[in-house]
Amino acid sequence: MNNSMIYQVYVGQPSQLYDVCVHSMALYCETHNITHIVQREPILRVRPDPSRTGRSVEAVARLGYLPIFEKENAFAYVDQFDHIAIVDSDIFVRPTAPNIFDHLPKDKALGVVAERDLP
Repeated sequence: MNNSMIYQVYVGQPSQLYDVCVHSMALYCETHNITHIVQREPILRVRPDPSRTGRSVEAVARLGYLPIFEKENAFAYVDQFDHIAIVDSDIFVRPTAPNIFDHLPKDKALGVVAERDLP
């Protein structure tokens, strides 16, 4: 069993930003011997009702569903890896970045970085 996996969702129209960022993640994973899985086709296609959820009509109309919910598909791999990270596809990883899984305390089952809490 491979120890660690990073999961990214890249659905919809191609984006130069996403191309660059997902490629940086692929190189990072190769450097640290991490399995890299990129979901390129929607599976769940969750379409919330904007009138009930407060989501913008434009956000739902763009693809007909919200891609953020597609990240849940990473849990299909929970029995195959000791560690799983779900990383947005617009995150660029520097070549010198350390292995993120080395910073997860051994006595913890979950590590989270809440983007809104960053400076």
